[in-house]
Amino acid sequence: MSRFWVVSALFLLGACSNGEGNLTTGQPAKEPLLNSQMQSLEKAKGVEKLLQDGANRQKLVIDKESR
Repeated sequence: MSRFWVVSALFLLGACSNGEGNLTTGQPAKEPLLNSQMQSLEKAKGVEKLLQDGANRQKLVIDKESR
């Protein structure tokens, strides 16, 4: 479910461009925009990992307590 939100956020970030670097016109994308999107993607991956680690720890605790 969290991957859905990450992917949705990336699509929204891509949709908010000002039209420069449009692939249909063949113009190259602006480097700062690409860098900021890559940084956002890396942050999102980090958040996803934190959430997944927390869910795994919680599952282990629940499994241990149910024994």
